[in-house]
Amino acid sequence: MVALPLTAQATRPALNQQNLTRYHEDVSALSNKRYPKKDISVPASAQQIIAHAFETFGSEEKAWHWLERPNGLFAGAAPIDILQTDPARYELIEDELMRIDYGVFV
Repeated sequence: MVALPLTAQATRPALNQQNLTRYHEDVSALSNKRYPKKDISVPASAQQIIAHAFETFGSEEKAWHWLERPNGLFAGAAPIDILQTDPARYELIEDELMRIDYGVFV
């Protein structure tokens, strides 16, 4: 594939210079963002749930984003916090991952 200068690409239908520039900036920002390997201590059963999240979201980056964000379904706790501290609630996280897998959003 030949890379065209931004001005040449913007002449194609449905593209304008502003959108094309924004797209290139977004791609650059994503490619420069680094996620260090997570060093967490969790039981083997929690590691299986983390692996399920990797499969569900298709990448470690997206999975970690979901795992580390507070979630209203878990009373405002981040799933990774539950995985580190509350084995009794693992099933809640697994159930939510299954709903996401099957496209069932409540």
